[in-house]
Amino acid sequence: MKAGGDLIAAAGHDLNVTSVLGESTTTTDHSRQGKTKVTTTTTTQYIDQQALTAGGNLILSAGNDVNLVAAKLDAGNGLAVVAGHDLNSTTLTTVDSSDTLETRKRFKQTTSTRDETVHGTDFTAGSDIALQAGHDVNLTAAQVYSETGGVAVTAGHDVNLLAAQEQHDAEQDMQKKKKGFLSSKTTTTHDEWHDSTAVATTLSGDSVQIAAGNNVLLQGAQVAGTGDVVLAAGNNLTLETIQNAHS
Repeated sequence: MKAGGDLIAAAGHDLNVTSVLGESTTTTDHSRQGKTKVTTTTTTQYIDQQALTAGGNLILSAGNDVNLVAAKLDAGNGLAVVAGHDLNSTTLTTVDSSDTLETRKRFKQTTSTRDETVHGTDFTAGSDIALQAGHDVNLTAAQVYSETGGVAVTAGHDVNLLAAQEQHDAEQDMQKKKKGFLSSKTTTTHDEWHDSTAVATTLSGDSVQIAAGNNVLLQGAQVAGTGDVVLAAGNNLTLETIQNAHS
C-alpha cells in the first residue's frame, strides 16, 4: 500500500500487517572443473512482504494490539505506531540450501549447506519515529531508523527489544580410492560446521528515547543516537549480551 501524502490506518481492536513466506525456487547447474564434474542444486526461499509507504506521515493505530510480522513501514516524514494494549513486531525466517556433487575417477565429494535469514520489521522515516503501547512494546530483530529525527519507544508496562537467531549449517562427505598393484584403499571423511548468529534489534536516530512504566529489556539491542540517548524504566532496566555460536 502506497500514498503520495499521508497514510493513516486505524482499527478499533487489532491492526495486523503480516508478511508471509513465499515460494521457493530451485535451480540445478552442471559444470566441469578440469576432470571433475560438478552438479549444484540451489533452493532459494522468498517472503511476500507487506509494505506500507507514505510520502508524508505514516500513522498506524489500534485500540488493542498492533501486530507486525516482517513488515516494511516507510515514511517520507514522520512515522507513528500506537497500540492501546501491545505493539508486537515478530519475524519470518527463510531458508536457502544447496547441494553440490563433485566426481572424478576414484573421487566423490558431496557438500550440503543450509542458511537461515531472519526478516524483522523495518521502520524507516525521514523525521521522527514514535512507537507507543499502553501495555508492552515487543520488537524482535526490528530495524528502526530515522534519517533526521528522533526515535521514541514508550510503553505503559514493558519495553522488550529482543534478538532472533539464524542457523547456518554445512556438511561435507569425501570418498577417495587409491588403487595399488595388489590392493586398493578407500579413504572417507565427514565434516560438519554449525553456526548460530544473533540478529538484534537496532534503533538509530538523531536522538533515541526508550521509556517504560515497568521494565526495559535490551537483548543485545544496538541503540545509536547522534544526540541524546535516554533509557528510563519504572522498575528494572536490563541490558543483556547475545552471543554467536560455532561448532
